[in-house]
Amino acid sequence: RLKYKSSSGGHNGIKSIISNLGTDEIPRLKIGIGNSKNIDTKDYVLGSISKKDMEEFNKLCKTYSDIVSLFIGKDIETCMMAYNTK
Repeated sequence: RLKYKSSSGGHNGIKSIISNLGTDEIPRLKIGIGNSKNIDTKDYVLGSISKKDMEEFNKLCKTYSDIVSLFIGKDIETCMMAYNTK
């Protein structure tokens, strides 16, 4: 999901970026990791990625590359219209 203006969503790295830049108006490509109700969130996020999930990520890398290329040539709004779907 592409976003332009958004909170950190609890992500400490994004909190730091927002704090240092003094704005939350930062273009972002957010790649979801899913979730597991069977594991504590921090253990899930910091744990090893499954082979199945890595295969899915690798399938989508071309799309991620296309998004970045479009963003470099155009702008975040164009990317959002092209790639953000429900």
